[in-house]
Amino acid sequence: MKKLFVVLLILFPVYLSAQLKINEIMSNNVSAFMDDTYNYSMWVELYNAGTTSMNISNYYFSDDITNLRKWRQPASRTVNAGGYIIIWFERNGLSYLHCDFKLLPEGGILYMSNSSGVLVDSVVYPEQFRNVSYGRKTDGADEWVFFEDFSPGGSNNNKKSASVACEKPVFTLEGGFYSTTQTIGFKTPPQGDTIYYTRNGSEPTRSNTRYEEGTTISLTTTSVIRARTFSANKLPSEISTATYFVRDRNFDLPVVSIVTEQKNISDNVIGIYVAGTNGIPGN
Repeated sequence: MKKLFVVLLILFPVYLSAQLKINEIMSNNVSAFMDDTYNYSMWVELYNAGTTSMNISNYYFSDDITNLRKWRQPASRTVNAGGYIIIWFERNGLSYLHCDFKLLPEGGILYMSNSSGVLVDSVVYPEQFRNVSYGRKTDGADEWVFFEDFSPGGSNNNKKSASVACEKPVFTLEGGFYSTTQTIGFKTPPQGDTIYYTRNGSEPTRSNTRYEEGTTISLTTTSVIRARTFSANKLPSEISTATYFVRDRNFDLPVVSIVTEQKNISDNVIGIYVAGTNGIPGN
């Protein structure tokens, strides 16, 4: 019985009640929230539920229960009472608050332990949706939910949550090469869902053009259409993208259409076709 008791202690670690909590995560940050190095890294929000400030350099983070001291913030960083702080998870050596291991978009676990190696908090997260966060329904609460309106560094209280996502839009005509003007539309989404689309390469939001069932979109020249389904009680769908080469030249080799937002091409900070701010020596 004594040997069995020792084994159980190893398999089921004891949690210590702590005022510093893992409050919100995003492990599928495709284009939602940029870090200080202009990358869309995975992130975790910590919340100080106590009445005194806390130094997060006293805490370790890990995705391995056998190695709870996998990473910690090397320099002193303080979270005020009732405050929040963001830690980026992707690679080390960039700046403070950048952890050297990744969170898994397909689901995983994150542990937080104190300087004595005692586990103080953890979250088991399911497969994540694109650009959607997973957090406590209210700050510090036990229930975890998905948030379309993520809030890194802000409160989860009074935010709308959902558990399922809309179905991805389906084009009535596949992308490809066409010698004449084409008209396209979308298959009817489930009742209560609405499709929004763009024609400039940007990711669709609720403020873009709403697709009215039964109507068509005329394509007289080469066009890129991106669409996404939204609902009042669901998370947004994945984005459907199609490129229509209309009255264009013929190619003997395979053609790849790369679609991105204009800012990724010409923005002064992150655009790949301009020298911009980051092209200045020393930056």
